[in-house]
Amino acid sequence: MTRGRRQVGVDDRDQIARGRCAALSGATHDDLVAIGVLANDLHADLAPGVHPQCRKLAHRAGSVAKAGVSGKGSVPRCLGNRKHARIPALDRQLMAVGVPLPLIRRVRRRSDELTVAMTAEYPTWKFYPSRSEPPAWVPDVVTAFAVAGAQIDSRANHGVTSDAALAALRPGLVALGFEVESGKTRAGRIHRPVLFGEMGRPRLAYEIDGFHPEHGIVLEVEAGRGAANNADYRDLIRTSLIVDADYLVLAMMLQYKAGTTVMRSYERTREQIDAIYESERLRLPFRGVLLVGY
Repeated sequence: MTRGRRQVGVDDRDQIARGRCAALSGATHDDLVAIGVLANDLHADLAPGVHPQCRKLAHRAGSVAKAGVSGKGSVPRCLGNRKHARIPALDRQLMAVGVPLPLIRRVRRRSDELTVAMTAEYPTWKFYPSRSEPPAWVPDVVTAFAVAGAQIDSRANHGVTSDAALAALRPGLVALGFEVESGKTRAGRIHRPVLFGEMGRPRLAYEIDGFHPEHGIVLEVEAGRGAANNADYRDLIRTSLIVDADYLVLAMMLQYKAGTTVMRSYERTREQIDAIYESERLRLPFRGVLLVGY
């Protein structure tokens, strides 16, 4: 996209493409550059993800728009005919600097999606069994995910691994009394016993992401490939066998993109746990399960 004769560079486009707004995940680079120009009018909270050059373009576009609305600006003759009579003033001004009308309209639709995404509650969560009131520790755990949202929100941060998500969550969870994996060395990993052997030594232990010794909470954080490989089933079964595991906190991505396919990992796992608790054919040995969509 050009503004006058100036070409917006590839670096600008790549910087914007790394923006944190999940509703724009399907946009092209040109869409995102145009959104930078439209930022003032759309009231989109894009500042942290917009390249400084594109932010300047946004301010310039806003100035052009104000001039046009107040009557101080001029509209090219080609935009003043009946064909464009019903086009909003800002759109006509953006067309005058080279932004195609179909692109402007597409950006406006994405702006609506953006507004919904940014105002939605984060993270999404559900406690099981649904007939039980969530324990007092649940809001604090949910808050820990919310605080780390800028780094781990899967709708905006594509390619986040489970290790990266766990690292972002670790400070908040440790403050709540969790033991959280701090690395892949033996000292940094968390193991909980399943079976004991001679001399009372653990004969079998499972590696987990975190554990709260006071409340008996096992923590498992899964990323994209984990959802594709049915890691949620594995976590449910393995945690069922862990000694002193009273609760399971299972964190799944709200969405995961694999090529052109978008997986709604949290929704899929929610449906599976709903079925387990509602059918009552499989009884889990927990006091409760907290499913978190991040």
